[in-house]
Amino acid sequence: MTTSALDFGEPFKHNASLDWIPEALKLYLDFLEETEPSIEHKLGVFSAIMSQIIGGISFIHYGMKPVKMNLYVGLVAPSGGRKTEAIKLGMLIYDELMKRNPALKPPLPDISSNVSIMQSCDVRNEERLVSVLKNSEEQIFTPVFIVSSEFSSFIRTRDRDMITFLTTIYDGSITGDEFTYKTQLGGYFRIKNPYAVLLMASTPEWLSQSLPKQSAQGGFLNRFLFFYSEKFQHKAFPQTQLNQGVFSKLIEHMLWISTLHAEVKWNEEAQRIFREWYESTGGILEDNPLIKTWSTRLAIFLIKLAGISALADKRIVIEPKDLRFSWNFMNYVYHGVKKTLRFSGGNERSWLETEIVKKVLESENGFIKVSKLCIEFSGEASAKEIREIILSLAETGILKYSRTGDMVQKTEETEKFIES
Repeated sequence: MTTSALDFGEPFKHNASLDWIPEALKLYLDFLEETEPSIEHKLGVFSAIMSQIIGGISFIHYGMKPVKMNLYVGLVAPSGGRKTEAIKLGMLIYDELMKRNPALKPPLPDISSNVSIMQSCDVRNEERLVSVLKNSEEQIFTPVFIVSSEFSSFIRTRDRDMITFLTTIYDGSITGDEFTYKTQLGGYFRIKNPYAVLLMASTPEWLSQSLPKQSAQGGFLNRFLFFYSEKFQHKAFPQTQLNQGVFSKLIEHMLWISTLHAEVKWNEEAQRIFREWYESTGGILEDNPLIKTWSTRLAIFLIKLAGISALADKRIVIEPKDLRFSWNFMNYVYHGVKKTLRFSGGNERSWLETEIVKKVLESENGFIKVSKLCIEFSGEASAKEIREIILSLAETGILKYSRTGDMVQKTEETEKFIES
């Protein structure tokens, strides 16, 4: 295993036998093999359910403060991408776990009942949500499990108050502090030791049109693990009957996890590997400003996933294979974050415009071939989209386009654009 950079390694596969995939995930993928949701969305739902059943009592030893294993998970895909199906299948498992372990609480909004998502979203602003969550003093922690297969029905367009609340409650899950919320009428709600897990689904269009730009810059979206997929498995006859044998094994396995109050520790080799990676890279992936901001939380994400991996294998010690799990898991998350943060708050075009203009300024004599720009940014957009952006910049005078040689060059307005 390399430690100089993330070793994304081999991607997950159904019925994978790779030794770093924990037993609970093998059972989960086996159980859902004949269903249509993409592997990305299955992994996202699995991580959210594991995070929820672990709860706010178990924690990972890391430095001076314990790390709780709560996660915010986002499934992103165009309409019809089987996002809701992935969530329903996961909630089928969680429903059974709730029947067997009364300590597990239903999500808000509750999609595990027969009530539809739209009907169950009567708690639609942060104050009403907090009023539902206020709890008695004898609770050790407050589970805040939010599931929404249509995130737009939970967060109203550009709802900054709800976004601020969800950002703050996530951090409360880390510190274990009491969360105090002041109402508009001057009253107070107190939530003791919140443990927030959020599982949501959205389309790229909604993220682009409905979330304010500050949601990415201010940290809300930087707390998410995003799983982006444009494809799903086409099954003419998706699984309609449960594989009772696999289902029973999965439920028994996850029940054990849900009843454990664990202090997850590290073995020496895992500590060494993580220390070498972190101290050599600083935990930053790349200079892309959107990814760079998100990756300031990368180390904590890796630690949380490594702890989840250990517990999913019925262990309370993080081993090197748990780090391999978390790093390979990030193969999907990293792709999802890159795609999703481009869409969030209208960021996609403005970010790419800026990067193209920067590349022109950096080029020798301020000239560069359009084809070279298309290759440079091929991972961010299609060649057609890049050409459209360049022509748009040329129309406004920010760049100058020459059909002769298919070249683009800087103008007097180019540096002003960057400075603005």
